[in-house]
Amino acid sequence: MNNKINEIFLTIIIPHYNDFENLIKLLESINYNQYTQVIVIDDRSNLDIERKIPQKYISKIDLIKNEHNKGAGFCRNIGLSKANGKFILFADSDDVFEKKYFTVVSKYFHTDHDLIYFKSFSVKHNTFNNSRRNSKYNKYVQDF
Repeated sequence: MNNKINEIFLTIIIPHYNDFENLIKLLESINYNQYTQVIVIDDRSNLDIERKIPQKYISKIDLIKNEHNKGAGFCRNIGLSKANGKFILFADSDDVFEKKYFTVVSKYFHTDHDLIYFKSFSVKHNTFNNSRRNSKYNKYVQDF
């Protein structure tokens, strides 16, 4: 009998470089549960990331410290090599998840889909007013 009770369905991969304040906001927005793996790859930030991240998150994430500053793409590849989830979700350290994101993505955990697209919502960082920076991406999703 195949027991899938502890199966990881979602791996969230987060490249990070010197943006601790926003990284904490992102970590606060994640729904930590038995089906989700969270990997943060620090791209050799100037400060000790382990001292900046609150302890309550350190125990819930896989923190990888890149020895060389190689950029977000390189960090994402490191995350991919450590991912255990059926599905991969990439987030930048200045992203934040909406409260219902897990309800939305978990609907696909038991499907045979290889790729799933979601529209995004964007706000301006300093004012939280709606931003249109995601419009081009959302058009791709709509057209697909």
